[in-house]
Amino acid sequence: MKFKSIFFIAFLLLGLTPIRAQKVYKLYDGPAPGTENWKHTEYQKTFPEFIAVCNVVEPTLTAYFPEKEKANGTAMVICPGGGFQYLGWDYEGTNFAEWLNGQGITAFILKYRLRYTGDYNPATGKGGYRGFNFSGTPPVPTEEEKAEDAKIEKVNKTLGNVQQMGFDDGRKAIEYVRSHASEWDINPNKIAMSGFSAGGMVALNVAMNHTEESKPDLLCIIYSGTTDITVPEDAAPAFWCAPQNDVFTSDMSYNVHKAWTGAGKISELHYFIGTHHGFGFRDGKESVYIWPQLFLNFMKTSGFLE
Repeated sequence: MKFKSIFFIAFLLLGLTPIRAQKVYKLYDGPAPGTENWKHTEYQKTFPEFIAVCNVVEPTLTAYFPEKEKANGTAMVICPGGGFQYLGWDYEGTNFAEWLNGQGITAFILKYRLRYTGDYNPATGKGGYRGFNFSGTPPVPTEEEKAEDAKIEKVNKTLGNVQQMGFDDGRKAIEYVRSHASEWDINPNKIAMSGFSAGGMVALNVAMNHTEESKPDLLCIIYSGTTDITVPEDAAPAFWCAPQNDVFTSDMSYNVHKAWTGAGKISELHYFIGTHHGFGFRDGKESVYIWPQLFLNFMKTSGFLE
């Protein structure tokens, strides 16, 4: 009992909130539509910079519930990124979920369907997704790895439109949370959606193509965007941030923000210098890590948080 008390006090001193046990919820009864013949197995692989979840076949929501005294009835579906090859589980998922819990927000990390990246053997550490470095330069494959990549690509050609499946999983995630809102003491009109990189593409697609049941009530888009822009009449208030010189998303972030504001919708954009695509949510010292505080302010000024 003494150790538990010390642990709890340490959390308070750090300004964190003890996390209740997470629960995992399946989005579909039975196989997700289109994956009935998928044979690969999901795996998790740890790299020096991040934890990757790969080969997602069965879409799920991992729920992080705040302490009851802090819970304010709002929720956020988090879509980690990874180019539809992996999900950045910690720096674009669990870290953000725990921070949201500290603000009284119930968080759900979405595992949406991904491309096949090979089979991974955790006992040997061989196989599976090979990772990258944050300069954006992919590792140079060996001849053996090139041959393996050819086999992987052959499988991927049989899987169908995986990106569209991820978008559909995003819609299903909002529907699922809204349909269980009363069970979790969530306001069905206060369900937000956030996405990093490819996960931002998922969140944006949902925001632009939704039903009443799958509509997000607020958006948080981190280093992501789209060239296929449709601003719906009921567009959610949107918060965007990206590196200023991100070759992947700087222009797209600006263009979607401009479309949002041009349509008279609530939108706030932040660019950061001295950082890179994939900065995520970390305990870093760089100036970019003020973004969660800026987002918290946006949630309040837009009326999402009281």
